[in-house]
Amino acid sequence: MSGEKKVLRIGPTKLTSTTANTKFDLLQTMDLLGYREFSALLTVLGSSGTSQTLDLALIHGAVNNEDLMVAFPTGGSFTQVTAAASLPTVRQLYIVQFSRYLNFQYTLGGTNPTFTIQFDVVPKV
Repeated sequence: MSGEKKVLRIGPTKLTSTTANTKFDLLQTMDLLGYREFSALLTVLGSSGTSQTLDLALIHGAVNNEDLMVAFPTGGSFTQVTAAASLPTVRQLYIVQFSRYLNFQYTLGGTNPTFTIQFDVVPKV
């Protein structure tokens, strides 16, 4: 079908840090021009470290500039993933109001935390 939006994917990619509780940005911005609503799927494929945690939130903006992107006022953060989570685990958000560009901020906690994730944007059909 013409104009049909495809699933956008990042990953699998490894998030790692030697400094706990530091906020990072993923470097790949997604262009959602033409998307009206979407489901955001975070799949955690693996983790290691001690007492590791992952907090991931969506940020968005009208221009492709991470410095100008803002967090969603509500509903833009995934439930925290912890060392106790059964893997793989999937978290889902449904987003209906957003700006053109989408990126992510994440915080890793624990000692030497590492998470392998995949992120998908699935347009509403």
